[in-house]
Amino acid sequence: VDFAARIGTPVPSVAEGRVKFAGVQSGYGNVIKIAHPGGFETVYAHLSSIAVKPGQTVSEGQNIGKTGNTGTSTGPHLHFEFHAAGRLIDPLRMASYVPQGKPLPLGCAPNSPRRLAVTTPCGWRVSTEPGLFIGLMSGTSLDGVDGVLLESAPGTPPRLLAHAARAFPAGLRAEFLALNTAGFDELHRSALAAQQLADLYADVVATLLRDSGVSAASVRAIGAHGQTVRHRPDLGYTVQINAPALLAERCGIAVVADFRSRDVAAGGQGAPLVPAFHRAVFAVAGADVAVLNLGGFANLSLLFADGSTLGFDTGPGNALLDHWTQRHLGQPYDAQGAWAAGGAVRADLLAQFLA
Repeated sequence: VDFAARIGTPVPSVAEGRVKFAGVQSGYGNVIKIAHPGGFETVYAHLSSIAVKPGQTVSEGQNIGKTGNTGTSTGPHLHFEFHAAGRLIDPLRMASYVPQGKPLPLGCAPNSPRRLAVTTPCGWRVSTEPGLFIGLMSGTSLDGVDGVLLESAPGTPPRLLAHAARAFPAGLRAEFLALNTAGFDELHRSALAAQQLADLYADVVATLLRDSGVSAASVRAIGAHGQTVRHRPDLGYTVQINAPALLAERCGIAVVADFRSRDVAAGGQGAPLVPAFHRAVFAVAGADVAVLNLGGFANLSLLFADGSTLGFDTGPGNALLDHWTQRHLGQPYDAQGAWAAGGAVRADLLAQFLA
């Protein structure tokens, strides 16, 4: 979790323990690692100063250092991790792992309630205030734009207030497909496609506001990751066509974008984005749950009973299914999976896939 705080804010140890490490760690600056009774470990990173030494015993609430800064993109904050039996756990659930867990002292609360973020591989963001948000999605299936208006409050599933969809104009869809491969004048064409996408996004936003009776001023932010046209995390990059500034001007609402590149820069795949949403909606207390999402590329979310979450792409999904349907049926997609449902499992192929 990243806790926003002014540079120089004192950082207390969350519990008694012994300092395992206190020094510089690549990518995290000044770092302190503390081992606690019961096999737990906490990590405090991006510090401007360190006030403890390796091997030192610390008490709960003892000052161990001060917050620092990692650049203008993230701002001053404390990076905090909680490990149980060597496994990274969502720190917001740590009380469930510690029998005598106590609330953090007030001084440990986020300096700004809008700058609380979980920086596990799933990269979700958690708000400590209720609010209205709009999410816009245009996936690799290239069927169009889906939008939802949600009310989000801490500790409760999001509440759907309105939803809307718009199909891609044929010309824009064809351009997105063409931009998936190298071609003439790509930069200019990408910029024009981004503007068209922003206009389509804005149309969906206007519909959501009209259908819900909610004003633009009441919406805290729009989330729109854009349209992926190149995705090569093996080469360290991912490209989404998007015009978030134009969308913000069209709607009069702040826009959050560029969801994938930070994860790719950190060595991740930049996908999928949905595991955090799946945990918020489908998690079952005390049970491990798997959620399969059949998008243009299929992805699986594993929601473990201990609160940890794992998500990864499994391979092509609707991107190939739609192409196959267009080729053999002349239809854009297999509506309701009716054609697929009439088929039979090829046992020989299934055995190869599962081998």
